[in-house]
Amino acid sequence: MKIVIVGPTYPFRGGIAQYGQVLCLRLNQAGHDAIMVSFKRQFPRLIFPGKTQMDPSQERLLVTTYPIFAPLSPISWWQSYRRIKQAQPDVVLFNWFNPFFAPGFWAVSRLVRWGTKARIIYILHNVIPHENLPCSRFLTRLALRTADAYVTHARAVEQDLLQWLPKVKPEQISVGGLGEAVESGISGFVVPPETPKAIVGAEEKFYAAGGQPAFHEGVLRQRSKYSWEGIIKTIENLVLK
Repeated sequence: MKIVIVGPTYPFRGGIAQYGQVLCLRLNQAGHDAIMVSFKRQFPRLIFPGKTQMDPSQERLLVTTYPIFAPLSPISWWQSYRRIKQAQPDVVLFNWFNPFFAPGFWAVSRLVRWGTKARIIYILHNVIPHENLPCSRFLTRLALRTADAYVTHARAVEQDLLQWLPKVKPEQISVGGLGEAVESGISGFVVPPETPKAIVGAEEKFYAAGGQPAFHEGVLRQRSKYSWEGIIKTIENLVLK
């Protein structure tokens, strides 16, 4: 498949930028033709909470990126769409993590729907933002309603999505939460934090079941489920629907 990923990447710092690069690389390794339409600007200095938005390292993954999108530049939204259309993608993946980018993502998504046959999938790193931004709910709904499908990283994010957009039925993949990556009694045990008695009880169950060898197969199954291969398979299935 031909795939375009929209979101930040190097030289911007942070987990979302790294995620986009690795996803693009893994998609290409899986036999797809993936590129990134990335950001040329991210947050204005007035609202950025950290010291720098840029990654000081000189190392980057070898993926094809086009730094075009700027959240406050409608011209860049049109240019991003033009580059996406040129790629003739089967699917466009939007890395969603903050409603500040909603107007631009909404515009690019609408243009993609109007001018191409590509499916639009939003990869949701969260739905409810960590920052208390004005009109967050409105902006989030504005952008996310343009999607054909969604990939979430945790059941909590899926629940937030269904709360804010109750009509959608997202295909869900969970790779981020320990409580979801560990299947109790199969690949380990999960206990509430700061509960010594529960921890001791879980340890007793662990060793009573046979210790590490007894959970080896379960761990392998869970590892394959919550992997880059699992994410790619989910995306492939969404496109084929």
